Amino acid sequence: MRIVRAPLVALLALLSVPPVYSQEKQAAASAEPRAQADLPQTPLKLQFVLEEYDGTKKIASMPYTMSLTLSHPPHADAGESLKAGIRFPVTTSADRNATQQQYIDIGTSIHCWVWQWSDGRYLLSGSVEESSLVPRNAASDSKEGNLSEANSNAEPLIRETLGAFSIALREGQTQEAASLTDPITGHVIKVEVTLSVMK
Repeated sequence: MRIVRAPLVALLALLSVPPVYSQEKQAAASAEPRAQADLPQTPLKLQFVLEEYDGTKKIASMPYTMSLTLSHPPHADAGESLKAGIRFPVTTSADRNATQQQYIDIGTSIHCWVWQWSDGRYLLSGSVEESSLVPRNAASDSKEGNLSEANSNAEPLIRETLGAFSIALREGQTQEAASLTDPITGHVIKVEVTLSVMK
């Protein structure tokens, strides 16, 4: 009786070969975080000032400061976010047995990334979102109410302004990043940004 062993030997030989492609893929994946860690880390400080105008009269000025590091193209690996405000409950449905509510963020939210650009400048890209509560009776009069007025029987309106920006700044430079007009009050909201490189 003749026994053919060649296929079994070949199968054992294939199983003994190390998974080279898988090892190379794992090595490349683990090398990428190390490569990012080896890049120079440049600490930055951004100061945002949100100013609200009624015509030419400045009626509010709110400063926010954000610390972050420089991102490295093509990644947005060092972006930062800043949020300040409250979470306000809004009734989504109500019946005899239960009332369902959803919490909505009210306040200021800033997101930003910074890359090194040409001529010693830095490219800032991000967004600023500002929201507040407006009682329905105040909305008809084009006047914004405070939180105590907003907690009436009628659900308040939510005023929201959102501006995206992409600007180039030098160290120490201040520039207007966005200008928004509130359609309810007619007030103008301006966003100024100042960039500083931390030594």
